[in-house]
Amino acid sequence: MVLALVAVLTGTLALSAGHFENPDAHVRLTQAFSLVEGDGFRLAPQVGNIQHGNIAFNDDGERYSTYNPGQIVLFASAAMLAKSVASSPTLHPHYLAEIWSSATGVAAHLLTGIGVFFAAVGLGRSRRFAILAGLICTLGTSNLPSSQDGYDH
Repeated sequence: MVLALVAVLTGTLALSAGHFENPDAHVRLTQAFSLVEGDGFRLAPQVGNIQHGNIAFNDDGERYSTYNPGQIVLFASAAMLAKSVASSPTLHPHYLAEIWSSATGVAAHLLTGIGVFFAAVGLGRSRRFAILAGLICTLGTSNLPSSQDGYDH
């Protein structure tokens, strides 16, 4: 089990982008900071692009993204940690949270592969089969490239 966790940590560090290439991920991270600051899921007026279709308004004119809150809540832990660690004016908490949040999808993907391995072993399959099933899940699907950015696919 320790070896599996070391493999996940190593793989996450090796494969995570360290930044978001997608404006949708930035919207989610901004909402995570809003959540941490006690403003709920509201978006500030300068966040997001209405023409992109990812911003919605409620009856009171407050702005929200059109995304489910799951990934935003996961990003909130990185936002909270970044706010407490980034005390230098040259190191913005948003940047730190982006680095840590960009690893979330990769870590979840790699943990899923390990989960497939343990599920196969638990179902009585051979260790060889379980390793192959875990590797196919981890390396043989299109989810790995998608997990490297906070785009939520």
